[in-house]
Amino acid sequence: MNVDRKNIILVVIALALGAAIFLFGRGGTSPVLSERNAAPPLPERDTYFVSGNQSGPEIYEASFDPLGSVAEGVEQRVRVKVRYAGFVESVQVTMIMDGGEHPFPLALKEGSAADGVWEGSWTVADTRERVYQAAIEAKGSSAEKTDGGEASRVVLSFQPAF
Repeated sequence: MNVDRKNIILVVIALALGAAIFLFGRGGTSPVLSERNAAPPLPERDTYFVSGNQSGPEIYEASFDPLGSVAEGVEQRVRVKVRYAGFVESVQVTMIMDGGEHPFPLALKEGSAADGVWEGSWTVADTRERVYQAAIEAKGSSAEKTDGGEASRVVLSFQPAF
């Protein structure tokens, strides 16, 4: 065998080894879940300011405690600020997680039914690996509305923990 043919064979072997190391030698980490591009963790507690067109009561602020460390068996407290030209009759939060929907009512704690702070809590009974959302619904009445009032719904999506 001449020297040129040996060099070509060595180069081909080296390229094949390099490609194998590149493709299979990553230590089993998924490119989606690697440390370099993993999602940042959620904060321990957080407040969200809401804006946009809402046909009924205006849901303008929502706080969750805890948010990032929520796990099965943990009590999660939710605080929502709502205002309306008439009066707010009820506020409900539905946590949407891996296993389904978990609704719970909030109670007026501060202010008035026209502009108040509504609070409530629930004991987490689900996981949040794929889905972690909060749907907030406020129902209100006014003197102008005789057909049962209006409702607004806001859905907040949180990034699941990886």
